[in-house]
Amino acid sequence: MRKQINGSDKRRYRDKETKPDSAMRAQLTIPFQPDEDRLLRIKSVAATIGMSRAWIYKAIQDNKFPPGVKISARARGWTASSIQRWVEARQAA
Repeated sequence: MRKQINGSDKRRYRDKETKPDSAMRAQLTIPFQPDEDRLLRIKSVAATIGMSRAWIYKAIQDNKFPPGVKISARARGWTASSIQRWVEARQAA
């Protein structure tokens, strides 16, 4: 027997279908201006450079990517200018 979905559940499921996923939100919310030294979190950085989180952390271990700034015990952020410099260095190579 199927569970009947009431009106509030239908709205909740409908909203999930129309809500953009986290990668799309990250791309939509990054007005990339390197002169601002605001901190970008890992999802925003990954969306900006087009690489995965795993690739970023591996590149940090290999000294091929800027390590970022430790925000708290479990959080790390990157300045927009450091990511922009890294992208420009990759384009020049």
